[in-house]
Amino acid sequence: MLVKYPTTQVLQAAETKIMRPSLGYPILKNIWPTDGKFDSVIERLQMLISKDSLNIGDTLYIRLQNTLDLWGDWTLIAITPDIFTGIKDNFESKRFNMVLSPNPAKDNIHISFELPVNSDVSIYLADLIGNKVYSFAENKFYQQGKNDITGNIQLPPGTYFCTLKSGNYIETVKCIVIK
Repeated sequence: MLVKYPTTQVLQAAETKIMRPSLGYPILKNIWPTDGKFDSVIERLQMLISKDSLNIGDTLYIRLQNTLDLWGDWTLIAITPDIFTGIKDNFESKRFNMVLSPNPAKDNIHISFELPVNSDVSIYLADLIGNKVYSFAENKFYQQGKNDITGNIQLPPGTYFCTLKSGNYIETVKCIVIK
């Protein structure tokens, strides 16, 4: 579970906000009523975490309200590649099966992926704090099935994350650049 809450109280509402390290204010603030069950809060959080507005390096804050109108403390969830991997597992039938080669890469990198349906896709490399450093495709249309793309990356040596987004689905793979 992402956060803990006393099970003796029925949940009345949940509130979230997303903080980006480069900004001093939330990029999204959201409050919603719940059906009284913690599972519905978790489902809503998983949908929020998998949305395009969330980047690696962001922090998701959540707090819950019980039937006595008392709000709990803010709980923070750091958005890391592991979070996206956990969310991806809930949509196993929608996996992209993304493969990078070579990995480690020097100058060129080849990306192959599978799409369950025709869709617009964004593919990019991000540094360790989630900043986009190279874009392979921005909302580019790809056909259902296996697809391939090649990019000439001129980046400093280091560890990056290659992210593929299509709708609410996301897959992230570690990419190492060497010289």
